[in-house]
Amino acid sequence: MIPQRRRVVVTGIGLVSPLGIGTEQTWSAALAGRSGIAPVSLFDASSIPCRIAGEVKGFDPRDFLDQKDVKKTARFIQFAIAASEFAIAPARLQMQKENAERVGVYVGSGIGGFEIIEREHSKLTTQGPGRVSPFFITASIVNLAAGKFLLGLVRKDRTSRAQPHVPRAPTPSVKRTA
Repeated sequence: MIPQRRRVVVTGIGLVSPLGIGTEQTWSAALAGRSGIAPVSLFDASSIPCRIAGEVKGFDPRDFLDQKDVKKTARFIQFAIAASEFAIAPARLQMQKENAERVGVYVGSGIGGFEIIEREHSKLTTQGPGRVSPFFITASIVNLAAGKFLLGLVRKDRTSRAQPHVPRAPTPSVKRTA
């Protein structure tokens, strides 16, 4: 009996990098020999010896997520969702009940959500445990990058997501009383 071989089909590659937002933009910059290394701009780096980094610039997570989801996810998850959408757009994959068990996402990340971990730790130590966000874990753990994308793919028609962001009308704020 010949063992059955499993097939894997890579339908797309999505990139969000210091060279650009989107696979084509990143690839074009790489071919042109451009560097994504520049002075650190996301935080004050004046007290550390190295003040250059490969930061992703010009990224607006609202191009890929609703505002409420932006607040609940770390930046690396936002990058992963955007990159996944750039990867899946050329494949025109439609999630159906028949193919849902055969579709997967691979996201490479060493660790994620440092800005969320740092923010919530600061809240814990200065304001107490009651001020820590209930979304702390789901906003920062590394395996949620792929999970959030797949959940969104199953829930929504994603065909219009990788388009330029159109500002939404502001939603009225709701004040909570104790």
